[in-house]
Amino acid sequence: MRYVAHGPATAFALSFVGMGFGNPQQVPGMASERGNARRAVRRRTLKNGKIVLPGTWGSYDCIIKDVSDTGARLRLAGESVILPKDFELVFVTEALTYPVHLRWRRDQDAGVEFSGPPRKLTGRGRS
Repeated sequence: MRYVAHGPATAFALSFVGMGFGNPQQVPGMASERGNARRAVRRRTLKNGKIVLPGTWGSYDCIIKDVSDTGARLRLAGESVILPKDFELVFVTEALTYPVHLRWRRDQDAGVEFSGPPRKLTGRGRS
């Protein structure tokens, strides 16, 4: 089969065919809109985050890898980090905190859904 590239993104995706992906639609991040079951478009980001555990002063640092209007993908410090189903996610540089619900967890990555509107942090991190 012969592939015809129509621009840099297609040429980039096609370069993965020879690396065992077999089909450009299998390249991560290159799925068609029709095949994407997400409710909102994710935007890549690398932001410092903080997971605040409910009912305690405990927290974990994390990296916010993707964000959308409905949720985010987090990278945790390790697989041993135990997350509750519901907690607060702080976007450190924006000084915003969101209530979130844990949707999935794989190794060091976790997906969360925003379960309420953000609140602006004031003073010493309290809203």
